[in-house]
Amino acid sequence: MSTPSVTGNTVTATITNNSSDAIVCASLGADAGNPNPATTLSARLFFETPEIPAGTTGTYTYLIYDGDAGTNAGITEIPDGSYDIYWTCTAASPGAESWGTPPFLTADEATATPYRNIQVGAPEPEPEPTCFGSVCLP
Repeated sequence: MSTPSVTGNTVTATITNNSSDAIVCASLGADAGNPNPATTLSARLFFETPEIPAGTTGTYTYLIYDGDAGTNAGITEIPDGSYDIYWTCTAASPGAESWGTPPFLTADEATATPYRNIQVGAPEPEPEPTCFGSVCLP
């Protein structure tokens, strides 16, 4: 999976299937630095792909995800923030190999590391400095 692409508040990822089998993929995003992204309860954005045929490429749009309810609302405008992105792809054949990051795969099985601090929307504004005469403190 490519590094997620951000345009305003829309987040997409491109997946190229270089394997000889069809694959299916899933990806979730949690608040950056979340100490426990191991469950979808912490997910803030999510997508699942249909079967991706061998030798093809597709681009997929993340949806807002309610981890508590386990549902998405079909909304593609992701809230401003910084997210860590996790993913997995699995060959469609039974018992076939998988690729991706924890928490979808164990640390021993992982073939990639998560994408960290993907900035969506407007960055956090810098705080105004506090000035005392000609001396300003951050």
